[in-house]
Amino acid sequence: MTQALTEVLRLEAIRHLEERWEGMEKWVNERMRVVEMQLMHMERQFWKRSHSMVLRGPPSTPLSSVETSSVSSRSSIAPYSDTPSIESLGPLDCSDTPSTPDSLSTSCLYSIVEDKESPLPEPPASQGAETHMAAADLPRIWAPPPSPPAALPDHVNIEVKLRALIGSDRPELSAELQRFLKHGSPALRSSLLEHMQALLIPLVQDRFGHFLVMRALRLEPSLGAHLRGFSSTMIRHPYGAQVVLCMLGQETGLHDQVLTDLLACHLRDVLLLPEALPVWRKVFSTPWEDPSLLRRLRDAVSDALQGQWVATVNSEDGSALCQSLVEHHWLRDHDSGVQELLDHFLDIACHQWGVWVIQHMLEHGTPIMRAAIAHHLLQTTSIVSLSSYGSKAIQSALHWCGAPFQQQYAERLCQLSGPIRASRTSGTVPRPLLIDLAAAQHGLPIITEVCAYPLTQLLTTAHPMRRSLMIRLVERHASFLQGNRSGARVCLLCDRARAMARS
Repeated sequence: MTQALTEVLRLEAIRHLEERWEGMEKWVNERMRVVEMQLMHMERQFWKRSHSMVLRGPPSTPLSSVETSSVSSRSSIAPYSDTPSIESLGPLDCSDTPSTPDSLSTSCLYSIVEDKESPLPEPPASQGAETHMAAADLPRIWAPPPSPPAALPDHVNIEVKLRALIGSDRPELSAELQRFLKHGSPALRSSLLEHMQALLIPLVQDRFGHFLVMRALRLEPSLGAHLRGFSSTMIRHPYGAQVVLCMLGQETGLHDQVLTDLLACHLRDVLLLPEALPVWRKVFSTPWEDPSLLRRLRDAVSDALQGQWVATVNSEDGSALCQSLVEHHWLRDHDSGVQELLDHFLDIACHQWGVWVIQHMLEHGTPIMRAAIAHHLLQTTSIVSLSSYGSKAIQSALHWCGAPFQQQYAERLCQLSGPIRASRTSGTVPRPLLIDLAAAQHGLPIITEVCAYPLTQLLTTAHPMRRSLMIRLVERHASFLQGNRSGARVCLLCDRARAMARS
Protein backbone atom coordinates (compact mmCIF):
# COMPACT_ATOMS: atom_id res chain seq x y z
CA MET A 1 0.00 0.00 0.00
CA THR A 2 2.80 2.40 0.88
CA GLN A 3 4.62 1.61 -2.35
CA ALA A 4 1.49 2.31 -4.41
CA LEU A 5 0.96 5.61 -2.60
CA THR A 6 4.58 6.56 -3.20
CA GLU A 7 4.21 5.77 -6.89
CA VAL A 8 1.07 7.92 -7.12
CA LEU A 9 2.81 10.83 -5.41
CA ARG A 10 5.81 10.46 -7.71
CA LEU A 11 3.61 10.51 -10.81
CA GLU A 12 1.75 13.55 -9.50
CA ALA A 13 5.02 15.38 -8.89
CA ILE A 14 6.22 14.49 -12.40
CA ARG A 15 2.97 15.82 -13.86
CA HIS A 16 3.35 19.11 -11.98
CA LEU A 17 6.94 19.44 -13.20
CA GLU A 18 5.89 18.80 -16.79
CA GLU A 19 3.13 21.42 -16.57
CA ARG A 20 5.58 23.92 -15.06
CA TRP A 21 8.16 23.18 -17.76
CA GLU A 22 5.57 23.64 -20.51
CA GLY A 23 4.57 26.97 -18.99
CA MET A 24 8.18 28.13 -18.82
CA GLU A 25 8.81 27.05 -22.41
CA LYS A 26 5.74 28.96 -23.57
CA TRP A 27 6.87 32.08 -21.66
CA VAL A 28 10.38 31.88 -23.17
CA ASN A 29 8.98 31.54 -26.70
CA GLU A 30 6.78 34.58 -26.20
CA ARG A 31 9.68 36.64 -24.85
CA MET A 32 11.90 35.60 -27.76
CA ARG A 33 9.21 36.68 -30.20
CA VAL A 34 8.90 40.08 -28.50
CA VAL A 35 12.69 40.57 -28.49
CA GLU A 36 12.90 39.64 -32.16
CA MET A 37 10.24 42.19 -33.07
CA GLN A 38 12.05 44.86 -31.03
CA LEU A 39 15.35 44.12 -32.80
CA MET A 40 13.67 44.39 -36.19
CA HIS A 41 12.19 47.76 -35.20
CA MET A 42 15.56 49.05 -33.93
CA GLU A 43 17.31 47.95 -37.13
CA ARG A 44 14.71 49.76 -39.25
CA GLN A 45 15.08 52.97 -37.22
CA PHE A 46 18.90 52.73 -37.48
CA TRP A 47 18.86 52.60 -41.27
CA LYS A 48 16.38 55.49 -41.44
CA ARG A 49 18.62 57.72 -39.30
CA SER A 50 21.73 56.74 -41.26
CA HIS A 51 20.11 57.64 -44.56
CA SER A 52 18.79 61.00 -43.32
CA MET A 53 22.19 62.08 -41.93
CA VAL A 54 24.18 61.04 -44.99
CA LEU A 55 21.91 63.10 -47.22
CA ARG A 56 22.83 66.32 -45.35
CA GLY A 57 26.20 66.70 -47.08
CA PRO A 58 25.87 67.16 -50.86
CA PRO A 59 28.91 66.25 -52.96
CA SER A 60 31.22 69.25 -53.59
CA THR A 61 33.43 67.67 -56.29
CA PRO A 62 32.51 66.03 -59.58
CA LEU A 63 31.95 62.32 -59.60
CA SER A 64 34.74 61.71 -62.13
CA SER A 65 37.43 63.30 -59.93
CA VAL A 66 37.05 60.79 -57.10
CA GLU A 67 36.56 57.54 -58.95
CA THR A 68 39.89 56.14 -57.75
CA SER A 69 39.54 57.16 -54.11
CA SER A 70 39.35 54.62 -51.34
CA VAL A 71 36.77 54.37 -48.61
CA SER A 72 37.61 56.78 -45.78
CA SER A 73 37.95 55.76 -42.16
CA ARG A 74 35.82 56.82 -39.22
CA SER A 75 37.99 59.89 -38.58
CA SER A 76 37.28 61.23 -42.07
CA ILE A 77 33.61 61.70 -41.22
CA ALA A 78 34.25 63.47 -37.92
CA PRO A 79 32.05 66.49 -38.81
CA TYR A 80 29.07 64.21 -38.50
CA SER A 81 29.58 63.29 -34.87
CA ASP A 82 25.98 62.22 -34.32
CA THR A 83 25.94 59.98 -37.40
CA PRO A 84 26.47 56.19 -37.03
CA SER A 85 29.65 54.85 -38.56
CA ILE A 86 29.46 53.75 -42.15
CA GLU A 87 31.80 50.87 -41.32
CA SER A 88 29.15 49.42 -38.98
CA LEU A 89 26.96 48.72 -41.98
CA GLY A 90 28.92 45.58 -42.80
CA PRO A 91 31.03 44.64 -45.80
CA LEU A 92 29.45 46.45 -48.74
CA ASP A 93 30.64 46.13 -52.29
CA CYS A 94 31.11 49.84 -53.14
CA SER A 95 34.32 49.54 -55.13
CA ASP A 96 32.71 51.21 -58.14
CA THR A 97 31.27 54.18 -56.19
CA PRO A 98 32.95 57.39 -54.94
CA SER A 99 34.35 57.02 -51.45
CA THR A 100 35.41 60.45 -50.09
CA PRO A 101 33.23 61.99 -47.41
CA ASP A 102 32.38 65.00 -49.54
CA SER A 103 31.41 63.03 -52.58
CA LEU A 104 29.96 59.90 -50.98
CA SER A 105 27.14 58.74 -53.21
CA THR A 106 23.96 57.63 -51.46
CA SER A 107 22.75 55.49 -54.34
CA CYS A 108 24.50 52.46 -52.83
CA LEU A 109 22.26 52.80 -49.79
CA TYR A 110 18.99 52.86 -51.66
CA SER A 111 18.69 49.08 -51.82
CA ILE A 112 19.56 48.80 -48.11
CA VAL A 113 17.34 51.38 -46.46
CA GLU A 114 14.41 50.92 -48.79
CA ASP A 115 11.28 50.54 -46.69
CA LYS A 116 7.54 50.75 -47.31
CA GLU A 117 7.16 53.23 -44.47
CA SER A 118 9.93 55.62 -45.67
CA PRO A 119 9.93 56.01 -49.47
CA LEU A 120 13.26 57.23 -50.80
CA PRO A 121 13.89 59.70 -53.64
CA GLU A 122 15.20 58.48 -56.94
CA PRO A 123 19.00 58.83 -57.42
CA PRO A 124 20.19 61.85 -59.44
CA ALA A 125 20.21 61.40 -63.18
CA SER A 126 23.81 62.70 -63.37
CA GLN A 127 25.21 59.56 -61.79
CA GLY A 128 26.65 57.03 -64.17
CA ALA A 129 25.48 53.56 -65.00
CA GLU A 130 28.32 52.06 -62.96
CA THR A 131 26.77 53.41 -59.75
CA HIS A 132 23.46 51.75 -60.53
CA MET A 133 25.16 48.46 -61.30
CA ALA A 134 26.99 48.57 -57.99
CA ALA A 135 23.78 49.32 -56.09
CA ALA A 136 22.07 46.39 -57.74
CA ASP A 137 24.79 44.04 -56.46
CA LEU A 138 24.48 45.15 -52.82
CA PRO A 139 22.92 42.82 -50.22
CA ARG A 140 19.30 43.48 -49.22
CA ILE A 141 17.87 43.36 -45.71
CA TRP A 142 14.41 42.04 -46.68
CA ALA A 143 13.66 38.34 -46.96
CA PRO A 144 14.35 36.64 -50.30
CA PRO A 145 11.43 35.32 -52.34
CA PRO A 146 10.17 31.86 -51.38
CA SER A 147 12.02 29.02 -52.96
CA PRO A 148 10.18 26.63 -55.29
CA PRO A 149 8.83 23.40 -53.77
CA ALA A 150 11.32 20.66 -53.26
CA ALA A 151 11.67 18.20 -56.08
CA LEU A 152 9.71 15.02 -55.62
CA PRO A 153 11.64 11.76 -55.40
CA ASP A 154 11.84 9.66 -58.51
CA HIS A 155 11.47 6.32 -56.75
CA VAL A 156 8.82 6.03 -54.02
CA ASN A 157 7.43 2.85 -52.51
CA ILE A 158 3.80 3.75 -53.16
CA GLU A 159 2.28 0.53 -51.88
CA VAL A 160 4.02 0.80 -48.51
CA LYS A 161 2.80 4.37 -48.07
CA LEU A 162 -0.77 3.47 -49.01
CA ARG A 163 -0.89 0.56 -46.58
CA ALA A 164 0.64 2.73 -43.87
CA LEU A 165 -2.08 5.33 -44.42
CA ILE A 166 -4.98 2.90 -43.91
CA GLY A 167 -6.06 2.84 -40.29
CA SER A 168 -3.41 5.31 -39.12
CA ASP A 169 -3.85 8.77 -37.70
CA ARG A 170 -1.33 10.39 -40.07
CA PRO A 171 -2.76 13.32 -42.03
CA GLU A 172 0.72 14.28 -43.21
CA LEU A 173 0.98 10.99 -45.12
CA SER A 174 -2.32 11.68 -46.88
CA ALA A 175 -1.11 15.19 -47.76
CA GLU A 176 2.15 13.78 -49.15
CA LEU A 177 0.33 11.31 -51.39
CA GLN A 178 -2.01 14.05 -52.59
CA ARG A 179 1.07 16.14 -53.42
CA PHE A 180 2.33 13.25 -55.55
CA LEU A 181 -0.94 13.38 -57.49
CA LYS A 182 -0.84 17.14 -57.95
CA HIS A 183 2.85 17.88 -58.57
CA GLY A 184 4.36 14.48 -59.33
CA SER A 185 5.68 13.31 -62.65
CA PRO A 186 3.34 11.38 -64.96
CA ALA A 187 5.11 8.13 -64.10
CA LEU A 188 4.74 8.72 -60.36
CA ARG A 189 1.10 9.71 -60.75
CA SER A 190 0.22 6.66 -62.85
CA SER A 191 2.03 4.40 -60.38
CA LEU A 192 0.04 5.85 -57.48
CA LEU A 193 -3.27 5.47 -59.31
CA GLU A 194 -2.41 1.90 -60.24
CA HIS A 195 -1.60 0.91 -56.65
CA MET A 196 -4.75 2.63 -55.37
CA GLN A 197 -7.02 0.38 -57.42
CA ALA A 198 -6.46 -2.63 -55.15
CA LEU A 199 -7.00 -0.59 -51.96
CA LEU A 200 -9.88 1.68 -52.98
CA ILE A 201 -12.52 0.43 -50.53
CA PRO A 202 -10.22 0.54 -47.44
CA LEU A 203 -9.05 3.99 -48.51
CA VAL A 204 -12.62 5.19 -49.03
CA GLN A 205 -13.56 4.17 -45.48
CA ASP A 206 -10.44 5.68 -43.91
CA ARG A 207 -10.46 8.99 -42.07
CA PHE A 208 -7.65 10.54 -44.13
CA GLY A 209 -7.61 8.09 -47.03
CA HIS A 210 -10.93 9.26 -48.45
CA PHE A 211 -9.40 12.70 -49.11
CA LEU A 212 -6.80 11.00 -51.33
CA VAL A 213 -9.53 9.10 -53.20
CA MET A 214 -11.56 12.27 -53.81
CA ARG A 215 -8.53 14.11 -55.21
CA ALA A 216 -7.73 11.13 -57.42
CA LEU A 217 -11.32 11.08 -58.73
CA ARG A 218 -11.10 14.76 -59.63
CA LEU A 219 -7.82 14.26 -61.48
CA GLU A 220 -8.66 10.89 -63.03
CA PRO A 221 -12.44 10.23 -63.16
CA SER A 222 -11.84 6.84 -64.79
CA LEU A 223 -10.77 5.58 -61.37
CA GLY A 224 -14.45 5.58 -60.41
CA ALA A 225 -15.02 2.59 -62.69
CA HIS A 226 -13.30 0.44 -60.04
CA LEU A 227 -15.97 1.53 -57.52
CA ARG A 228 -18.85 0.23 -59.62
CA GLY A 229 -21.25 -1.76 -57.47
CA PHE A 230 -19.90 -0.43 -54.16
CA SER A 231 -22.02 2.72 -53.84
CA SER A 232 -24.52 1.03 -51.52
CA THR A 233 -21.61 -0.05 -49.30
CA MET A 234 -19.90 3.34 -49.27
CA ILE A 235 -23.11 5.21 -48.51
CA ARG A 236 -23.38 3.42 -45.15
CA HIS A 237 -20.06 4.89 -43.99
CA PRO A 238 -19.61 8.59 -43.13
CA TYR A 239 -16.35 8.87 -45.11
CA GLY A 240 -17.62 6.73 -47.96
CA ALA A 241 -20.68 8.97 -48.27
CA GLN A 242 -18.36 11.92 -48.92
CA VAL A 243 -16.73 9.99 -51.78
CA VAL A 244 -20.18 9.20 -53.22
CA LEU A 245 -20.99 12.92 -53.08
CA CYS A 246 -17.77 13.61 -54.98
CA MET A 247 -18.77 11.09 -57.64
CA LEU A 248 -22.22 12.67 -57.96
CA GLY A 249 -20.54 16.01 -58.64
CA GLN A 250 -18.59 14.64 -61.61
CA GLU A 251 -19.94 15.18 -65.13
CA THR A 252 -18.24 12.19 -66.71
CA GLY A 253 -20.92 9.58 -66.13
CA LEU A 254 -20.02 8.75 -62.53
CA HIS A 255 -23.32 10.20 -61.24
CA ASP A 256 -25.26 7.82 -63.51
CA GLN A 257 -23.13 4.95 -62.21
CA VAL A 258 -23.94 5.89 -58.60
CA LEU A 259 -27.66 6.12 -59.34
CA THR A 260 -27.63 2.71 -61.04
CA ASP A 261 -25.87 1.17 -58.04
CA LEU A 262 -28.41 2.68 -55.64
CA LEU A 263 -31.30 1.33 -57.69
CA ALA A 264 -29.80 -2.16 -57.47
CA CYS A 265 -29.70 -2.17 -53.64
CA HIS A 266 -32.47 -2.41 -51.04
CA LEU A 267 -33.50 1.24 -50.70
CA ARG A 268 -35.43 0.71 -47.46
CA ASP A 269 -32.14 -0.04 -45.68
CA VAL A 270 -30.23 3.01 -46.91
CA LEU A 271 -32.87 5.72 -47.26
CA LEU A 272 -33.01 6.69 -43.59
CA LEU A 273 -29.35 6.37 -42.68
CA PRO A 274 -27.99 9.62 -41.16
CA GLU A 275 -24.78 9.24 -43.18
CA ALA A 276 -26.75 8.88 -46.42
CA LEU A 277 -28.95 11.98 -46.04
CA PRO A 278 -26.48 14.36 -47.78
CA VAL A 279 -26.22 11.88 -50.66
CA TRP A 280 -30.00 11.67 -51.10
CA ARG A 281 -30.24 15.45 -50.92
CA LYS A 282 -27.73 15.65 -53.76
CA VAL A 283 -29.59 12.98 -55.75
CA PHE A 284 -32.92 14.81 -55.39
CA SER A 285 -31.45 18.21 -56.33
CA THR A 286 -29.48 17.01 -59.39
CA PRO A 287 -31.13 17.71 -62.78
CA TRP A 288 -30.91 14.25 -64.35
CA GLU A 289 -30.75 14.08 -68.12
CA ASP A 290 -32.15 10.55 -68.41
CA PRO A 291 -35.90 10.73 -67.61
CA SER A 292 -36.26 6.95 -67.49
CA LEU A 293 -33.60 6.68 -64.78
CA LEU A 294 -35.29 9.44 -62.80
CA ARG A 295 -38.68 7.73 -63.12
CA ARG A 296 -37.24 4.43 -61.92
CA LEU A 297 -35.70 6.07 -58.86
CA ARG A 298 -38.93 7.91 -57.98
CA ASP A 299 -40.91 4.68 -58.20
CA ALA A 300 -38.29 2.84 -56.14
CA VAL A 301 -38.42 5.45 -53.37
CA SER A 302 -42.23 5.35 -53.35
CA ASP A 303 -42.24 1.54 -53.14
CA ALA A 304 -39.64 1.54 -50.36
CA LEU A 305 -41.73 3.89 -48.20
CA GLN A 306 -45.11 2.37 -49.06
CA GLY A 307 -47.15 2.15 -45.85
CA GLN A 308 -44.31 3.74 -43.84
CA TRP A 309 -44.79 7.39 -44.73
CA VAL A 310 -46.30 8.42 -41.38
CA ALA A 311 -43.63 6.68 -39.32
CA THR A 312 -40.95 8.09 -41.62
CA VAL A 313 -42.21 11.66 -41.41
CA ASN A 314 -42.46 11.52 -37.60
CA SER A 315 -38.78 10.57 -37.21
CA GLU A 316 -35.88 13.02 -37.32
CA ASP A 317 -34.00 11.51 -40.26
CA GLY A 318 -37.19 10.62 -42.12
CA SER A 319 -38.49 14.16 -41.72
CA ALA A 320 -35.30 15.55 -43.28
CA LEU A 321 -35.63 13.07 -46.17
CA CYS A 322 -39.28 13.94 -46.84
CA GLN A 323 -38.54 17.67 -46.65
CA SER A 324 -35.95 17.19 -49.40
CA LEU A 325 -38.44 15.18 -51.47
CA VAL A 326 -41.05 17.93 -51.19
CA GLU A 327 -38.58 20.75 -51.76
CA HIS A 328 -37.32 19.30 -55.05
CA HIS A 329 -40.82 18.29 -56.26
CA TRP A 330 -40.36 14.53 -56.09
CA LEU A 331 -43.78 14.18 -54.45
CA ARG A 332 -46.70 14.95 -56.74
CA ASP A 333 -50.32 15.73 -55.89
CA HIS A 334 -51.79 12.30 -56.51
CA ASP A 335 -48.93 10.16 -55.22
CA SER A 336 -49.82 7.47 -52.72
CA GLY A 337 -47.38 8.99 -50.24
CA VAL A 338 -49.16 12.36 -50.26
CA GLN A 339 -52.54 10.68 -49.82
CA GLU A 340 -51.22 8.66 -46.89
CA LEU A 341 -49.90 11.80 -45.23
CA LEU A 342 -53.23 13.61 -45.67
CA ASP A 343 -55.15 10.64 -44.24
CA HIS A 344 -53.11 10.92 -41.02
CA PHE A 345 -52.89 14.69 -41.10
CA LEU A 346 -53.61 15.29 -37.42
CA ASP A 347 -50.90 12.87 -36.27
CA ILE A 348 -48.35 14.62 -38.49
CA ALA A 349 -49.33 18.27 -37.98
CA CYS A 350 -49.13 18.01 -34.17
CA HIS A 351 -45.82 16.11 -34.15
CA GLN A 352 -42.38 17.56 -33.46
CA TRP A 353 -40.87 16.39 -36.77
CA GLY A 354 -43.98 15.91 -38.89
CA VAL A 355 -44.98 19.57 -38.78
CA TRP A 356 -41.80 20.46 -40.69
CA VAL A 357 -43.00 18.36 -43.62
CA ILE A 358 -46.39 20.10 -43.55
CA GLN A 359 -44.65 23.48 -43.64
CA HIS A 360 -42.52 22.38 -46.61
CA MET A 361 -45.61 21.14 -48.43
CA LEU A 362 -47.25 24.54 -47.92
CA GLU A 363 -44.15 26.41 -49.09
CA HIS A 364 -43.01 24.26 -52.04
CA GLY A 365 -46.18 22.34 -52.92
CA THR A 366 -48.59 22.92 -55.78
CA PRO A 367 -51.85 24.90 -55.34
CA ILE A 368 -53.79 21.63 -55.17
CA MET A 369 -51.58 20.38 -52.34
CA ARG A 370 -51.93 23.68 -50.46
CA ALA A 371 -55.71 23.61 -50.84
CA ALA A 372 -55.86 20.07 -49.45
CA ILE A 373 -53.74 21.01 -46.44
CA ALA A 374 -55.82 24.17 -45.83
CA HIS A 375 -58.99 22.06 -45.88
CA HIS A 376 -57.60 19.69 -43.24
CA LEU A 377 -56.42 22.61 -41.11
CA LEU A 378 -59.90 24.14 -41.13
CA GLN A 379 -61.45 20.78 -40.23
CA THR A 380 -59.16 20.40 -37.20
CA THR A 381 -58.73 24.06 -36.24
CA SER A 382 -59.53 23.65 -32.55
CA ILE A 383 -56.93 20.90 -32.10
CA VAL A 384 -54.14 22.12 -34.37
CA SER A 385 -54.32 25.75 -33.23
CA LEU A 386 -53.94 24.84 -29.55
CA SER A 387 -51.01 22.49 -30.22
CA SER A 388 -47.52 23.86 -29.66
CA TYR A 389 -46.34 22.23 -32.91
CA GLY A 390 -49.58 22.52 -34.89
CA SER A 391 -49.57 26.30 -34.43
CA LYS A 392 -46.51 26.43 -36.72
CA ALA A 393 -48.56 24.81 -39.49
CA ILE A 394 -51.26 27.46 -38.97
CA GLN A 395 -48.67 30.23 -39.34
CA SER A 396 -47.39 28.75 -42.60
CA ALA A 397 -50.93 28.37 -43.94
CA LEU A 398 -51.71 32.02 -43.12
CA HIS A 399 -48.62 32.98 -45.10
CA TRP A 400 -49.01 30.74 -48.17
CA CYS A 401 -52.74 30.03 -48.57
CA GLY A 402 -53.86 33.60 -49.15
CA ALA A 403 -56.88 35.67 -48.15
CA PRO A 404 -59.56 32.91 -48.46
CA PHE A 405 -57.89 30.85 -45.76
CA GLN A 406 -57.49 33.94 -43.55
CA GLN A 407 -61.21 34.72 -43.75
CA GLN A 408 -62.27 31.15 -43.04
CA TYR A 409 -59.79 30.79 -40.21
CA ALA A 410 -61.01 34.04 -38.59
CA GLU A 411 -64.56 32.70 -38.82
CA ARG A 412 -63.54 29.47 -37.09
CA LEU A 413 -61.84 31.42 -34.32
CA CYS A 414 -65.07 33.27 -33.53
CA GLN A 415 -67.23 30.15 -33.32
CA LEU A 416 -68.38 29.05 -29.87
CA SER A 417 -66.64 25.72 -30.07
CA GLY A 418 -64.17 26.13 -27.25
CA PRO A 419 -64.20 24.37 -23.91
CA ILE A 420 -67.16 24.88 -21.61
CA ARG A 421 -66.48 27.04 -18.58
CA ALA A 422 -68.59 27.57 -15.48
CA SER A 423 -70.40 30.89 -15.11
CA ARG A 424 -71.40 32.64 -11.86
CA THR A 425 -74.89 33.53 -13.05
CA SER A 426 -75.92 30.92 -15.58
CA GLY A 427 -74.70 27.33 -15.55
CA THR A 428 -72.14 26.82 -18.32
CA VAL A 429 -71.05 29.19 -21.09
CA PRO A 430 -69.12 28.09 -24.19
CA ARG A 431 -65.91 29.96 -24.85
CA PRO A 432 -64.75 30.90 -28.38
CA LEU A 433 -61.54 29.40 -29.72
CA LEU A 434 -60.15 32.91 -30.15
CA ILE A 435 -60.01 33.39 -26.36
CA ASP A 436 -58.22 30.11 -25.68
CA LEU A 437 -55.77 30.81 -28.48
CA ALA A 438 -55.08 34.30 -27.15
CA ALA A 439 -54.43 32.94 -23.66
CA ALA A 440 -51.99 30.25 -24.88
CA GLN A 441 -48.33 31.18 -25.17
CA HIS A 442 -47.76 29.09 -28.31
CA GLY A 443 -50.82 30.72 -29.88
CA LEU A 444 -49.40 34.19 -29.44
CA PRO A 445 -47.38 34.19 -32.73
CA ILE A 446 -50.60 33.53 -34.63
CA ILE A 447 -52.30 36.54 -33.11
CA THR A 448 -49.64 39.15 -32.41
CA GLU A 449 -47.31 41.00 -34.74
CA VAL A 450 -44.66 38.28 -34.56
CA CYS A 451 -46.50 36.31 -37.24
CA ALA A 452 -46.33 37.39 -40.88
CA TYR A 453 -50.14 37.61 -40.93
CA PRO A 454 -51.11 38.58 -37.37
CA LEU A 455 -54.50 39.29 -35.88
CA THR A 456 -54.10 42.90 -37.02
CA GLN A 457 -54.02 41.54 -40.56
CA LEU A 458 -57.12 39.47 -39.83
CA LEU A 459 -58.87 42.44 -38.29
CA THR A 460 -58.05 44.82 -41.14
CA THR A 461 -58.79 42.37 -43.97
CA ALA A 462 -61.88 40.76 -42.46
CA HIS A 463 -65.41 41.90 -43.09
CA PRO A 464 -66.41 44.85 -40.86
CA MET A 465 -69.01 42.73 -39.09
CA ARG A 466 -66.45 39.99 -38.48
CA ARG A 467 -63.94 42.53 -37.20
CA SER A 468 -66.45 44.01 -34.78
CA LEU A 469 -67.36 40.54 -33.52
CA MET A 470 -63.73 39.64 -32.83
CA ILE A 471 -63.14 42.89 -30.93
CA ARG A 472 -66.31 42.39 -28.86
CA LEU A 473 -65.31 38.85 -27.97
CA VAL A 474 -61.93 40.00 -26.73
CA GLU A 475 -63.48 42.83 -24.71
CA ARG A 476 -66.05 40.47 -23.20
CA HIS A 477 -63.30 38.16 -21.93
CA ALA A 478 -60.84 40.91 -21.06
CA SER A 479 -60.85 40.02 -17.36
CA PHE A 480 -59.79 36.47 -18.22
CA LEU A 481 -57.19 37.54 -20.79
CA GLN A 482 -55.60 40.18 -18.56
CA GLY A 483 -54.53 37.41 -16.21
CA ASN A 484 -51.58 36.36 -18.39
CA ARG A 485 -49.04 38.03 -20.62
CA SER A 486 -50.33 36.68 -23.92
CA GLY A 487 -53.92 37.70 -23.24
CA ALA A 488 -52.88 41.21 -22.19
CA ARG A 489 -51.03 41.70 -25.46
CA VAL A 490 -54.06 40.53 -27.44
CA CYS A 491 -56.27 43.03 -25.62
CA LEU A 492 -53.87 45.83 -26.48
CA LEU A 493 -53.74 44.64 -30.08
CA CYS A 494 -57.53 44.73 -30.39
CA ASP A 495 -57.61 48.25 -28.97
CA ARG A 496 -55.16 49.35 -31.65
CA ALA A 497 -57.17 47.62 -34.37
CA ARG A 498 -60.34 49.34 -33.22
CA ALA A 499 -58.57 52.71 -33.27
CA MET A 500 -57.29 52.03 -36.79
CA ALA A 501 -60.79 51.09 -37.93
CA ARG A 502 -62.23 54.34 -36.57
CA SER A 503 -59.56 56.43 -38.25
